Amino acid sequence: MRGFNKRSRTLTLSVVALALTSSSAFAAEGDIFEGDILTTLGELILKGGWLMIPIGLASILMLALALERLWALRRGRIIPNAIWEGVRTKLAAGELDAARDEVSDGRFPVSRMLHSGLEEWDRQFEDVSRALDEAGQREADDLSKGLPALQGIASVAPLLGLLGTVVGMIQAFFTVAKERGAMGNPELLAEGIGQALVTTAAGLSVAIPALVLFYAFRGRTRKIVREFDDVARAMLHIKRNRRPDEMAA
Repeated sequence: MRGFNKRSRTLTLSVVALALTSSSAFAAEGDIFEGDILTTLGELILKGGWLMIPIGLASILMLALALERLWALRRGRIIPNAIWEGVRTKLAAGELDAARDEVSDGRFPVSRMLHSGLEEWDRQFEDVSRALDEAGQREADDLSKGLPALQGIASVAPLLGLLGTVVGMIQAFFTVAKERGAMGNPELLAEGIGQALVTTAAGLSVAIPALVLFYAFRGRTRKIVREFDDVARAMLHIKRNRRPDEMAA
């Protein structure tokens, strides 16, 4: 448990570091505009145009999902050691009703999975195995929620940035075309292109942390699902090795 808490703190710090790194890299782009250093992120956002709005909303959604997943995927909220140890001890002693009472509240995902198996405990081994598999799959699906959204942000944010860049460059060339003597003034064109590239930088600043978070949370989810499998196998081992007449109410 101590190692898990340490990893949780590490992932939390990683989320903060990714956010700060993205903001710093994004703000650093201010050096290319008008020869002045933009001192605020707000000024840089204004340079990017209206497509900075959906990119900004994507960054807020990414942060909200990251914090929610950090809270939801804590092991103590999913597979408390005391729950499984209590059920295993009571099953080994043949106390089926007491084992059912242990998980009747369904507060934790592992409790709901164990309860499904215990409801079929008086039936055949295959029935118990099927109940555990179905309940485990439902809980695994619940643990994975939010991950498709993170993956979507990682895919869509750079496309929004690219779209903003293309639109900005079109506007820059139109501006150059309308200005007399603009072909002899490369600063005018460079300024327009620089402004257009802001959205690309913004999109990548959102997409990269989102992709890192997606893989990190997917890895944690898979680890928890493997622990679910270990619990189910241990429960089925007890079922296989106990005769029906040994189970007492």
